[in-house]
Amino acid sequence: MNTKEFSLAAGQSVLLTKDDIVVAVIGHPFAANGGLMGIRLAGKVKSLTVGSSVDFSFSQGACSITLLELLNNGGGKFYLRC
Repeated sequence: MNTKEFSLAAGQSVLLTKDDIVVAVIGHPFAANGGLMGIRLAGKVKSLTVGSSVDFSFSQGACSITLLELLNNGGGKFYLRC
């Protein structure tokens, strides 16, 4: 199992796999309560709260991204586990 912590500011994106799986941070507050982080993962918009995860599959297996904390720059600190 591979793991990696990374941070992204609002508007930043990173290529996660060779299958062109990209995560892009939309930012927060994503919704009226301000406790949600919006991300675009593999072309679909997902919302995360601190401590929640989203799973995705690709040709080499499956991964999970967990939001560790919200950052002042509108982004977040994430944990990737594959």
